[in-house]
Amino acid sequence: MTTKIKATHWNTYHLTGYTRDVANDQASAGGVHLHQVRRTRGGHWQARICQSNGRHRAYGPVESITEAEGLAYFARAESY
Repeated sequence: MTTKIKATHWNTYHLTGYTRDVANDQASAGGVHLHQVRRTRGGHWQARICQSNGRHRAYGPVESITEAEGLAYFARAESY
């Protein structure tokens, strides 16, 4: 079964090990960084990092990204 993801939801396109505290939240420190992307209702692309250690989750700042970056990251998320 294949699940179709929606561009307007936060979608993970890359996973990395914890390297620094991106969310200023020590409760979620020490786990992984989930790199996420979404398209806003206004049609703009955004990216953020979700910091999680399995028990706690916190989010870094949301950044605006270009159309090309958004499409590329979303394509990666679809195959993730």
